[in-house]
Amino acid sequence: MTQESVPFAIEFGHFKLLPRRRELLADGQPVELGGRAFDVLMALVGAHGNVLSKDELMSLAWPGRVIEESALQVQISTLRKVLGTHRDLIKTIAGRGYQFTGDVRDDMPGQRSATAQDVVLGDGAEPQLASARPALAGSPGGRGRARAGPDRIRAGRCGRGR
Repeated sequence: MTQESVPFAIEFGHFKLLPRRRELLADGQPVELGGRAFDVLMALVGAHGNVLSKDELMSLAWPGRVIEESALQVQISTLRKVLGTHRDLIKTIAGRGYQFTGDVRDDMPGQRSATAQDVVLGDGAEPQLASARPALAGSPGGRGRARAGPDRIRAGRCGRGR
């Protein structure tokens, strides 16, 4: 997948997803979000209102790994907390999976409208999220919370002792 095929921003409500930076903003302010939760959100947003089964979501957020269903439930719960009063944007469809219900617009004027699913799946059939994750600020090996903004790095509020 080329960098040009990834939207600059995907907006829904007062939220903005920045796929190239793997960041979520609420009213222009960075929201702390773990990498797996980000992957789950990208998959849901990219489904364009279609229901994604739990198995589909787990294979996109944890490619090639066997995990317990509870790990997905933890990430969905995290996303709902981050969405706050807009938590109903992620709907549980009993016996089927999860659905993102918000209106989504992407920021790629003049080009084919890339979807969040393009970002998740790329050009091939293999999910590409986990291996494409950049290292996160203040965390060895890229594990941990989403990238810290420059203001947190300058203020020394990254990594341990937050």
